[in-house]
Amino acid sequence: MIKFIKHKRDTSGLTLFKLKHTNMIFVDMADGLTIHTRNEEFVITYDDQDYEEIDVNKEIKNLFSIGNTTNHKVKIQFTSKSDIEKYTIRFELSIVTIPPKFACEFSLFLNPLCTSTIDSTFVVSYLFTTSDGTSCAHHVNFKYTTKLSTRLDPDELVEEKKLGEDSFGIVFKGIFRGNIVAIKKMKNFVNSSHQMEEFENEVSMLDKLRSEFIVYFYGAVFIPSKICLVTEFAQYGS
Repeated sequence: MIKFIKHKRDTSGLTLFKLKHTNMIFVDMADGLTIHTRNEEFVITYDDQDYEEIDVNKEIKNLFSIGNTTNHKVKIQFTSKSDIEKYTIRFELSIVTIPPKFACEFSLFLNPLCTSTIDSTFVVSYLFTTSDGTSCAHHVNFKYTTKLSTRLDPDELVEEKKLGEDSFGIVFKGIFRGNIVAIKKMKNFVNSSHQMEEFENEVSMLDKLRSEFIVYFYGAVFIPSKICLVTEFAQYGS
């Protein structure tokens, strides 16, 4: 007989269910806590796919659940790395107390900021009601691969030689995915919303103007500290 999940949802959006009433597969996490994810490696993907490339610069939601197999209440909180540049991540709910023998459903919202393949972690901090007030932490791995886009991963660019400089930026010869490219780094970029909007408009225009008769436009890096444009290297000028 199949056991159906019995949810207990309150007005704050908290979804709790008894572990003994679910057919979901949970795996051990730490200290009597367990976790259920949509696929074995916690690959972030779309609802109707187990392993699929996801869109860049578009937030995606994945559900996961954490179970408490102990006889004590446990307080759960999620945190992520503070130096992330290639994606943003947030959680609903971010802080929850899970009763004994219950599980709670959470939402992970991820927005990839550039074309990339990522293997990263977020932190589950937890505190049992019987403890001395010391919080423990467990790192949960997750992965994703994006579709190709004009928002490039700066780690895929290799600078080789400075070619020139003007009032707007410095141009380098470099390599991108095995191709010889010209990398133009922007000068005096202060990361204002207006300046970023102008840069996005310029990239959009270059993307629309692709032609076999002009140098190929690969894309741009939008990370504020690494802003640059990447085009085909025109050996004899263009």
